[in-house]
Amino acid sequence: MRSLFLYVIVGTLIFAGGCTIKKEEVEPKEWPKTPAFQDEDTRKMLDSTEEVQDGYYLYTSKTGGYSMLWPVDATKKTFQNKGDAYEKLIFGGSSEKENYFYEIRTSYNNISPKSYLENHLSNLSSTLQHDGEYKEIIDGDKIIYFAREKYTPKYSDNRTIYYYFSYIRDNKKEKGVEFIYSIRCYEDEKFKECEIDERKETERALMLMKSVNFSKVDIDDEQT
Repeated sequence: MRSLFLYVIVGTLIFAGGCTIKKEEVEPKEWPKTPAFQDEDTRKMLDSTEEVQDGYYLYTSKTGGYSMLWPVDATKKTFQNKGDAYEKLIFGGSSEKENYFYEIRTSYNNISPKSYLENHLSNLSSTLQHDGEYKEIIDGDKIIYFAREKYTPKYSDNRTIYYYFSYIRDNKKEKGVEFIYSIRCYEDEKFKECEIDERKETERALMLMKSVNFSKVDIDDEQT
């Protein structure tokens, strides 16, 4: 399926400077009243109680290879880590008031030479049933190969799932992140009708993808 894409130029994300308060320095009773910090497993994943951007905390990968924004209403679902080489993460959030829920899936690999790019894109296309092209977006020292799809699964006649996905490749080091952002409405009739603003979600997906920052120095480099 080929779709008309809306590509939004999002400025380079600059995280707040100054002294960052570590979560260990904050008393539990003073933790933010957000889903992310009120969930024990999620709290362990985050760098600080402070938001680095309105509505977002900072997450630094346990591989040491990259960091990215983490929405304050998102909680961890799945986490797999293999040292500094590989990491898979699933997290997401929801709003009963607005009648939607979203999920973010990331998969990091620190061995991702340019020759592997077609394999990564082919894997994404197969997973998301995408037969179109990818938009190449250069953002600083990384390149984002971006696409989007939407479809209604066979098991649901009234729920469209919107997918925004990319392969994000470090242009300096041979590593990359597969990034999938999806959002859909609840099916339950007790909730009000839900309309997904595709333009707004495209902007948010690209902003989150651009927030991925690869570390300048690899762990192996530090040990030499």
